[in-house]
Amino acid sequence: MNPQLILLIKAQAIDSAIQQSEIIKKRYFDQIAQLEEALQREEAFFANEQETLQKLEKEHRSKERQLEDLLGRRDKAQDKLFAIKTNKEYQAALQEIEGIKEAIRKQEDELLEIMEQIDGLKTQLKKTEELLKKRRSEHARKKQQIEEELQRYTQDIEEQKAARHSLAEEIDPQVLSDYNRLREAKNGLAVVMTKNELCMGCNMKIPPQSYNLVIASNDIIHCPNCRRILYVEHVSNQTQQSAIDKDKGGLQKTA
Repeated sequence: MNPQLILLIKAQAIDSAIQQSEIIKKRYFDQIAQLEEALQREEAFFANEQETLQKLEKEHRSKERQLEDLLGRRDKAQDKLFAIKTNKEYQAALQEIEGIKEAIRKQEDELLEIMEQIDGLKTQLKKTEELLKKRRSEHARKKQQIEEELQRYTQDIEEQKAARHSLAEEIDPQVLSDYNRLREAKNGLAVVMTKNELCMGCNMKIPPQSYNLVIASNDIIHCPNCRRILYVEHVSNQTQQSAIDKDKGGLQKTA
């Protein structure tokens, strides 16, 4: 069998494993990003509730000061009653006092309403904070699990790339160049097996004469339709095994 074809089959097995591992690796990165976004949304919701509480408490303090001012005005107005000499002035002072009292009642109602909002929000904040603590713990646990898997795949990819580099040194430069060009053009799949006289890359029937050449395996034969490099199944079983054994476990796990 053509030695270069054997090397290309092995190279394709390694490259396909690397490609699959890169896909899984990206999936893990996406999962981490989704976890981060979900936690950030909950953190933002909690922070928004805290900000709302701070605004309500600030408004409550402001209205308390306004109420104190109104109470002070009422007391001063009532003290002036004893110094008033005419009935007209007395009635005007009473009217002023009644207006202040009405403002006091309104201010007290508003203070009570704000206080109820503050109490309700504090209760809600306590529940939100407890839930957020659980989410943070769950997030940290899931992120650690994903990062451990990510590290495993990253290390595996580096080992595969090292094996690919060593293998590439054994392949004829022109043959390797053609193979790399095909991989680039065919979405990473340059070397495919044939089955029942069909190219497994494009599913087109291979002419009998070309198929016989593929079976003979003396030369590197391309599919007449998609131009991928062809090999027969029994060659794959003999040559790919050593190249894919290490990757098999990882790929099966993610299937």
